[in-house]
Parts: sequence; structure tokens; C-alpha cells
Amino acid sequence: MVKEATELVTARALLKKAEGNLGDPGMLVHLRNAINALSALKLGASPQIEKDLARKLVLTYGNKVLSEVKSILVNFDSCEPESLQHWHEAMEILIDAGVDDPEFNACREQLVTQCSPSIDSLKPGDLDALEKELREVLDSLSAHRSRLSNIKWGIRK
Repeated sequence: MVKEATELVTARALLKKAEGNLGDPGMLVHLRNAINALSALKLGASPQIEKDLARKLVLTYGNKVLSEVKSILVNFDSCEPESLQHWHEAMEILIDAGVDDPEFNACREQLVTQCSPSIDSLKPGDLDALEKELREVLDSLSAHRSRLSNIKWGIRK
């Protein structure tokens, strides 16, 4: 019997932990670590069979998350905002790992649309908080862009 790669064994163990309660925000870290390990395996120098297993595991969990999100979208009014945010983050993890399914993307967009408050329902304080958050993100992006530019310039030297 062929021994599986350590990364694959680790990813399976993390997925098993996350699967215990995929809706628990505390389990999101296990899902993220497992999917990241599988992504690294897919991109690494592993044998093709291990890459295929990693890809299938990512797709399997993509389908599990999709199934949960579909259920949430049907019962949207009874969902807590924290739960909606959790599922959005779970979907983003899978998108980053290469899940590119039209149905998955459509459900993710629907979840984002329904989670986003309408501008009309926001209070002035909410708008100020959103503006502050946006400024922080833009400042961070600017800093990263500057670092990237410096790295590129250093490489070209």
C-alpha cells in the first residue's frame, strides 16, 4: 500500500475536524488550514494522483458548503448576521482554492447581496464606520502596492 503525503493526511484530519460542525465559526480555521494545505499540494511537486485527490477534496467541501449556503438562502430571514458572515468567509476560502463553479459563484453573490445592508437603512454613524474601514483598507492596499513596486524595482536592478 502506498503511503499518502503528510500534507494530504494533515488536510484530511483538519477537514474531519471542520466537518464535525461546518457551521461553527470556530471550525473555520480548520477548514482554512485544510484547504490551504490541499492547495499547496495541488501546486507542489506531488505525484499527479495526490494532486487529483487534493482537487477532489476541495471540490467535495465546496459542494458541502454550497449545500449549506443554499439552505441558508432559502431560510435567510431566520439567519443571524454572524452566521451569514461565517458562510461568506467559508465560500471565500474555497474560491481562493480554485472552486470555480457557476452555481457556487451565483450563491456566493446572492449571499453577499443579501448580507449587505442597503444604503438607505444605514445611520450616519454606520456610514462613518464604513468610511473609516474603507480608508484603512485603501491605506493598506497602497502600502502593499508600494512594497510590490519596490520589490519589482529591486528585481529589475
